[in-house]
Amino acid sequence: MKLKTIGILIGLSVAFFCISDTKANAYERQIRFSGYDWDVRHNDVLQGPGPNYFSDSQSNVWVDSSGKLHMKLTYRDGSWYGAEVINREVLGYGKYTFYLDAKLDELDPNVVFGLFTYDTESPDAQKKGYREIDIEFAKWADEHYPNTQYTIWSSETKRQFHAFNSSMPQGTYSTHSFNWQPKKVEFESLGGHYAQAPNQNFIWQRWNYQSKLVPDEGKAKIHMNLWLFNGDAPTNNSEVEVIISKFTFDPYKSRN
Repeated sequence: MKLKTIGILIGLSVAFFCISDTKANAYERQIRFSGYDWDVRHNDVLQGPGPNYFSDSQSNVWVDSSGKLHMKLTYRDGSWYGAEVINREVLGYGKYTFYLDAKLDELDPNVVFGLFTYDTESPDAQKKGYREIDIEFAKWADEHYPNTQYTIWSSETKRQFHAFNSSMPQGTYSTHSFNWQPKKVEFESLGGHYAQAPNQNFIWQRWNYQSKLVPDEGKAKIHMNLWLFNGDAPTNNSEVEVIISKFTFDPYKSRN
C-alpha cells in the first residue's frame, strides 16, 4: 500500500477520534508516574481512535514497584481493550521525552502505540487540528509500511509526517522526543536510554519541521495510548504490553 493511501486511512482514523472524543471526560482512575498525575481512560462503547474499547483496569494500566508504567492491550469476555493515559497538566512548549522498554519493531501490524499532544478544551481546538503532535509506532495494517512515524496536525488540519523503520536487534531500550517550540518541532529517536545521544551511532532518526503552521500551545495535554487500527484484532491474536520507563518534560526557554 502506498504512503499516500496509508496517510488517508490514518487521517480518517484520527478524525474518528476527534469526533468521538472532543469533550473532556470524567476519569474515575488516576495514576502517578514520573512525577505527574495521569488520568486513565475508560469507555464502555467503541470510540476513536480505532474505534476501540479502552479500559482503566489494573490489567491494562499499572505502575510497578520501580516506577515504570505498563500499558497492555488485552482480550477478555470476547472483546479487545486498549490503554490510554492523559497527563492532567497543560505543559505547553518544551521538550517531551519518553524512555521506552519495548520491542517496537515487533509490534503486530494492527497495533498502534502513540505518544502525542492533544487539545480537547480550547475553543479553537478543532480548527487547530486539536494541536496534535505524534510519535507513533505502527504499520497501519500494512506489514511493508515503516514502523515509526512523526506527525504534526497543524493549522486547518494540514498533516505533515515523516515515516521510517526502527530496528532493535540488540535490546528493548529506546528514547524518543519532540521539542515543541513556536513555529518549530524537533523530533529525535535514540537507541538506549539517553537524554542526549553519546555519539552519532545512537541516533536512529531526526526530523525538524519549521513552519507557521505548527500549532501553538493552546490547552494541549500529553497522551500515551495503545490500540488497534480500525479496531481489528492483532493478526497473531496475542495481547501486547509496552513499558514506559520514564517521561520527562523540559519547558521551552525563549531567547528573547
